[in-house]
Amino acid sequence: MWKLITLYFVTVVHATKLENFYGEWYQAAFYPVSSYAPVCIQYSFSPTSDNVQCTYADGNNATLMQMTIMTDKGQIIQNSPLPVMIVETPDEVMPALNMTCTYGDQETRGHVVIRLVNDNYFIMFHDNEPFIETSNAEVEQNAAFLFVKNVVSESELLQAMMTIEDLKRRRGGMMCVKENYHGFSTANKV
Repeated sequence: MWKLITLYFVTVVHATKLENFYGEWYQAAFYPVSSYAPVCIQYSFSPTSDNVQCTYADGNNATLMQMTIMTDKGQIIQNSPLPVMIVETPDEVMPALNMTCTYGDQETRGHVVIRLVNDNYFIMFHDNEPFIETSNAEVEQNAAFLFVKNVVSESELLQAMMTIEDLKRRRGGMMCVKENYHGFSTANKV
């Protein structure tokens, strides 16, 4: 009996909550690699005012999270709700992305899957339709964005990209590191 109680306690303690993703984050890297100019973009995630639930095909719920994207000049370039599903392991990503999500009377595959790596990193995955081919041998099953809470150096980001299980066998492009981060102005809605 004590083993069952211990297992339950460990599971509850390690379950990732949506609140872990709230706040200001910076897009540090993206996958697969394409043409880009390294730039720092700030994302802000918060609860939506109506907290609508989306129901996945398997009966589980996703929550709408408010996503605001801001340039380093303080311009808000997107402010919209985003249906999200939280996963705990890399193996859960593709099955979660392959599900449809229904909210209200709309059914969509337009949701993201998020996985908290640690207090400073999380990964946001979304569908690639059609799949993106990065070379003759590679077909990317999804697109991924690596976010940081606190901007790190280029060498620290490279180390993270090479060791995070979901990303270490993929080619990614660095976006925001200390070497190109110049802070952010206050928000100006566009």
